[in-house]
Amino acid sequence: MRRSLVTTALVAGLAVGGASTAYAQGSAQPAPWTSYSTTLVATGGDVWVRFYGADAGYTNQLFYVCALSCDQFLFQNNNTSISAPGSEMKLNGTFAAGQEVVFKLFVASTGDTWYTGDATRNADGYAHFATQLFNDVTANATYTLLGGFEDLRGGGDGDHNDMMFEFSGVTATPEPATFALLAPALLGLGVYARRRRTTTES
Repeated sequence: MRRSLVTTALVAGLAVGGASTAYAQGSAQPAPWTSYSTTLVATGGDVWVRFYGADAGYTNQLFYVCALSCDQFLFQNNNTSISAPGSEMKLNGTFAAGQEVVFKLFVASTGDTWYTGDATRNADGYAHFATQLFNDVTANATYTLLGGFEDLRGGGDGDHNDMMFEFSGVTATPEPATFALLAPALLGLGVYARRRRTTTES
């Protein structure tokens, strides 16, 4: 009976110890996200990234995906000796205007990897990356975009603030779904303008 109680206590302790408790670092999200599944495109020249903040229990790492077999490690949360909020890094190489710049979040606690860009890149089909316009000027760069990742498979709580970063030298383009929603509206405006012109000419 005593052995059974000890075993139960150990299992309960492991369950509690393995639970993920959010750990806030750096700055909190300043405003709601305005775009999801965002593709980042270079404006030409250098690209800088700044660790803005994190609110996650899991250990996450951000990488720049420079090629199929090349990743540049940038930041890790929950360990200020490796990466402190406010740290800045310049990506290796230079970027032509219009070139997509891809980042990935590796969730060390679960082994999952989530990407910027279209949600189809992710194994669960969820848009793990979101953005909003931003303005922050440092000695190194002028940051114009804030992006955040959701680290839980399937979207979790959907807050996309588990790791947040400022970006300089890139612009955000709407996801394909946004274009699909806009296309009928634009077509309707075109038809309306044409009919109006035809009516005026009659």
